[in-house]
Amino acid sequence: MSRFKPEKMLEDEKVIKVVDAWQFSVSKSRQRLYIDTTDHHPLKVGLTRDDLKGLLDAMDNLNTQK
Repeated sequence: MSRFKPEKMLEDEKVIKVVDAWQFSVSKSRQRLYIDTTDHHPLKVGLTRDDLKGLLDAMDNLNTQK
């Protein structure tokens, strides 16, 4: 997904976290984490170790869901 050419979200893409103007989503079918922004001039995003662990856990949870 690009902030300059918004793309349609994938059918199985789910937003798992929003930090300021940044949106984190994952796709089970593509096994990818997407980072997108809704702002043309977003602030720098800062993630803690716990934030990263939460994002990875969310991706793992998609793999265990049926």
